[in-house]
Amino acid sequence: MSKNWVVVAGRSEAKIFELNRKGPKLTLLKTIEQPEGKMRNEELDSDRPGVTKSRYKGSANTSSLTKSQNTKEHNAEIFGKHIVHELDKARKGNQCDNVIFIVESSFKGILNKNLKRNGMKNIVYDIVNKNYINLKKDEISDRLKDLFLASFAA
Repeated sequence: MSKNWVVVAGRSEAKIFELNRKGPKLTLLKTIEQPEGKMRNEELDSDRPGVTKSRYKGSANTSSLTKSQNTKEHNAEIFGKHIVHELDKARKGNQCDNVIFIVESSFKGILNKNLKRNGMKNIVYDIVNKNYINLKKDEISDRLKDLFLASFAA
């Protein structure tokens, strides 16, 4: 029996659900927050340009920004890496076989890049461009039933 997950994510938060075959029904497994994702660049930038600090385990303490990358984009990149790292741990622990991502469009490219970088594209069933992060799990399930959720759970 395969273990299917649904990840609803944006630049400031990710919710990881398990997809139950009966219903289909979603069960919230974990919420990962990135408060910096809601902040404006002016609020994020420090007096010391070009250096940021990460608050996630497994990532470098400090990193440099490129000229074309602002602090908000950099934080989104770090958050995307963190989400993929969490999924990789679950995959290696046989907790997850397939994933449907529902992500806001501005975060899709960041997530895709990190999935490819970590060899995780093979567990991705689909990536849907929708901003469902503020919806309740029942609303998410209802909206996805019409698309493909019932066939994915079968």
